Amino acid sequence: MGITMPSNDSKNEMLVMLLTDLAAICKKLSENSAVPEQLQLQAGRLVEQFNELLPYRGKGTADQHFQGEGHKEYL
Repeated sequence: MGITMPSNDSKNEMLVMLLTDLAAICKKLSENSAVPEQLQLQAGRLVEQFNELLPYRGKGTADQHFQGEGHKEYL
């Protein structure tokens, strides 16, 4: 029995699920008064960043994604 590698599409979907879950965790942290204020603020910023990018899910070329990840110096 051979090992098969997942396709890029399935990897991308897995990453989207992971990021969605992380955003939900960060949202809960940002709203929980038992969490230190600095961590609440940082978690809230991460949720804001996620929400800004959400409308663009599934759009863009590989080069645009690469550039969006902060790799502009290589393009």
